[in-house]
Amino acid sequence: MLAALALRAGRPVSVGELVDCLWGPEAPDSAVTTVRTYAWRLRKAFDAVGAGGVLASVGSGYRLAVEGAQVDALLVEDLATRASRAQSLGELYEAEARLGEALGLWQGEPLTGVPGPFAERQRVRLAELRIALLEDRLEVELDLGGHVRVIPELSELIAGHPLRERPYGLLMRALYRSGRQVEALSVFTGLRRLLVSEQGIDPGPDLLSLHQRILAGDPSLWAVVPAAAPARPRVEARRPTSPADMTDVLPQAAAEPRAVDTPRPAAGRRAGRARGAARRGGGRIARIARRAGDSRPAPGHDP
Repeated sequence: MLAALALRAGRPVSVGELVDCLWGPEAPDSAVTTVRTYAWRLRKAFDAVGAGGVLASVGSGYRLAVEGAQVDALLVEDLATRASRAQSLGELYEAEARLGEALGLWQGEPLTGVPGPFAERQRVRLAELRIALLEDRLEVELDLGGHVRVIPELSELIAGHPLRERPYGLLMRALYRSGRQVEALSVFTGLRRLLVSEQGIDPGPDLLSLHQRILAGDPSLWAVVPAAAPARPRVEARRPTSPADMTDVLPQAAAEPRAVDTPRPAAGRRAGRARGAARRGGGRIARIARRAGDSRPAPGHDP
């Protein structure tokens, strides 16, 4: 329940929505009463750490009085938007910095141990977002002339997600720019064989076009490195903070985080260790969730 409220930071969430988040279509008859019990426990836990008033009643629902920048998952989405805008304007160093910040907020699987259909949907959504951001960051580094550096990360990303086409295209470009044209073509051949075998389809039009351009030795495939880096320093990734020191708004209420099974960014280019959207165990709100007993809704009865 706390995760559902936090991911809608500052916006009211009706009791009906909370019931759906916690139980989905299998909600027990006591679901509404249980949600109100959870809210009472959360308020009591917030009061115990000097954060009274954070959970407010709004109409028939509740609102968590936090800003989007205090919720790491929402901060990631904001950084992703800023990075995309910078990349579209050709501001590659700025895009790289923002992507590094966003990826630096991951450590472990989001919402590990939190039950319910809402938590499961968010785990899937945030996992997809992380992979997309990693692909964006590797593409930016490639366009900045880092074709040799990105090859190991792209190879590892492909090994973990063998049916995603975009990393294959990036790897083909990186190999070609590194003077390894034959290997770049072999990557395409391997993907085509895999897709035909498992899906009965050929690679998409972007990869088919890239394959033809590599065969033709298209000079436009070479990286164009900006003349100079921006004057502003890169910002190290930081977790969200608030006046009440309520960091880590999305709690891991039941288990310690696991290490991220993704390529580690090169030193000096990224924002250090991944600190995930559900890194939990410390921070006041994580403790509040444990005190409130809010992490595991019983499907058939009140807690």
